[in-house]
Amino acid sequence: MCLDINPEVKSLNKRTVWKVFDRQDNKIVSLYMSATYPKGKLIQRSRGAAVEYGMGEHGLHFYLSKSIAKKRAAEWPNSYIAEFAVVPEDFMFISVDKTEAMYERATRVGNYIRVKLAR
Repeated sequence: MCLDINPEVKSLNKRTVWKVFDRQDNKIVSLYMSATYPKGKLIQRSRGAAVEYGMGEHGLHFYLSKSIAKKRAAEWPNSYIAEFAVVPEDFMFISVDKTEAMYERATRVGNYIRVKLAR
């Protein structure tokens, strides 16, 4: 999953962001790479180039609001969303449409919230 970067935004003062998950093999994991995010544990981005061809690559991807995350999660069966805490210094990039952002580190602070499939 890549992020089409808005090069005009250099900082963001968000402290709460949201991520979409689904259930696979009886575990709740991220839609991308099936990564787990234990509650209360600080997670760091994977190693690798943060940007390639104007696209955000290796970083933690989040939606900037609960409503956007919920809308995206409703497109998938067995989906969940969860709240994360981030610090502004860990901000990397924002998407062109300003709905998603990439961060260096984040901590899941909320429980998983089940989202019903949109019909």
